[in-house]
Amino acid sequence: MRSTLRYLPILLPLLILLPFIIISYYNHPALDDWWYAEVYMDHGVAGAQQYWYNNYTARYFSNFIMTLAPLSFGWIEGHKIMPVIFIICLFATFYFICHTFFQSTGSRKIVLPLWITAAYLLVQRDYFESLYWLSANIVYQFAMISFLLHLAFIGKIFLFRQYSWSNIINLLL
Repeated sequence: MRSTLRYLPILLPLLILLPFIIISYYNHPALDDWWYAEVYMDHGVAGAQQYWYNNYTARYFSNFIMTLAPLSFGWIEGHKIMPVIFIICLFATFYFICHTFFQSTGSRKIVLPLWITAAYLLVQRDYFESLYWLSANIVYQFAMISFLLHLAFIGKIFLFRQYSWSNIINLLL
């Protein structure tokens, strides 16, 4: 009994994350995913960026990432993997933040980021728009991940006085 309870803080958030991973197997491309892939196939990478610049929207970086989505290369199954990749990126981001701001050792390094990732996914208003729709995922989740990583590098440089070139370059990116 006691040994089972010892692993509960790690197993419970994994159990919470498991349905999100299983549901990603049933993920299918939306209409705009096909549109981005078609523009890429018709114009190439540089031509697609010019097309988006002239005809559609001012979200240049997200358009570039969407142009390089797996569907652009004819890999439909890659669309099912993208939510899992974003869950892993969320966990890695929260792990980096917790590692930067909190001192913990052993399995405790993993427990807090797992719980934050599980809680973050549970409080989403709409799972389709926040995790399974690739366009919104890249526009909003990728921006949030970048922002959180930026805050972590600001903390490393200004709070903890870790003035390494890698921290400064990552902060500037």
